[in-house]
Amino acid sequence: MVPLTNIHSLTDFRHNAKKFVDELQETHTPLVLTVNGKAAVVVEDIESFEAYQNRIRELEKEVQSLKLEALKDALVAGAEQAEQGKFSKRSFDEIIVAAHAAVTAQNQA
Repeated sequence: MVPLTNIHSLTDFRHNAKKFVDELQETHTPLVLTVNGKAAVVVEDIESFEAYQNRIRELEKEVQSLKLEALKDALVAGAEQAEQGKFSKRSFDEIIVAAHAAVTAQNQA
């Protein structure tokens, strides 16, 4: 959440850019710039931006890993059922929807 004290007009930013950049680099707190009184742009220092990007990449890898784990579990369960002569009457689409629901539940846990 951006503190209300870090909301400034684009005009103010243009006139005092160096001051705002120094502040961003020191505090690592994003700055909201307004145009005609409405929030229009968020400006942040490069370290904070890179940290966000790295965290997003880590989370994407984690989600991918969870999806692969759920798929592996589903394949193992399916292979065991097939060996026992148990076959699902569900369509492929139904199985995919169920697998997706399981992954979603696992991500929320």
